Amino acid sequence: MNNPGRTMLTSTVILAIILMLFPTVFSHGFKAVNKIASGFGTGTLVCPNGLTFNNEQIQFEVSKSKKVAKQVTSDNWSIGALNLQPHIAHPNSGSISGVHLSSSLKDISIKGSENQDNICQSVNRIGSAVKINYISITGQCNTKDTIISFTSIDGKKGSFKGTIICNLLR
Repeated sequence: MNNPGRTMLTSTVILAIILMLFPTVFSHGFKAVNKIASGFGTGTLVCPNGLTFNNEQIQFEVSKSKKVAKQVTSDNWSIGALNLQPHIAHPNSGSISGVHLSSSLKDISIKGSENQDNICQSVNRIGSAVKINYISITGQCNTKDTIISFTSIDGKKGSFKGTIICNLLR
């Protein structure tokens, strides 16, 4: 059976290894064409109703191209269980619409939306329409055991200890 969480984790780890092997300084004097970031960590997610889930795993991948009108060109994030809770096959997940990566590659701030909530199962409805739930992910790049913070407009909060790899490709 295909496990989307495991597939994303594997691709995140492979991307992290590639980015570590090919550092930012490919050549001097050229402007960066792409910003790439990938992160993963383990921690706690607190739902708006106070329900707390420990040993959850956050993962995200994002790239931003200056050649494509400074748009985010690939994007996804998810939070899912490390243990065998019912929501492991269908984690909370969503898309990324914006990324700010500091010029020193020290800090990252990601904005996006939540498309699936299988952990807190928040009621995000106005009448029969689904309300968009905006999210934010922040942390320090290229630092071992950094804290990755997750917040959503509906009140979810997460704190995950992990790694964020950020790089500029020229």
